[in-house]
Amino acid sequence: LSFLMFTFRDGAKSDGKNVRGLVVEVLPWKKKGEEFAPFTAGISGKYDLVWNLVSWDSFLESSIVKSGLTIDLYPLKFSREEKLRLLDEAIKESTRDYKGEKYHTFFNSCSTNALKVVTRATGKHLLVGRVLPAVVVEHLKVRGLLGERQRYDASNFQNNQ
Repeated sequence: LSFLMFTFRDGAKSDGKNVRGLVVEVLPWKKKGEEFAPFTAGISGKYDLVWNLVSWDSFLESSIVKSGLTIDLYPLKFSREEKLRLLDEAIKESTRDYKGEKYHTFFNSCSTNALKVVTRATGKHLLVGRVLPAVVVEHLKVRGLLGERQRYDASNFQNNQ
């Protein structure tokens, strides 16, 4: 779990355009073109912590087309009320002042912050600590909180626009 994605029954508007969803993500702030070094610079305090709110389409474009990544999406098995609290908590966290706060691969990362938001919103005690995205996904699968994986990559990106 490295980002939270929210969809809306009737879609949403962003800059006057219809969008399918909103993505809330945490990233290390690095210079353009700089490679992310999760096990050296990611634990040294080199990177500032940044929260992004972007449209799902923009997130896919940036991740798949520009960065050549594969995106795995797992629907969360929460009630509507829990999902609404999750959206509120994600927006609250993403808009607070993080000035001076540093990204840390194990303690203050995409995964740990997504889990903190989920825990606060749902009241479910989830593993938070030294975690990487793959560990978080397995933990949530074991707890029965994830639906089936949906994979997005260069082979199906255009079909999902």
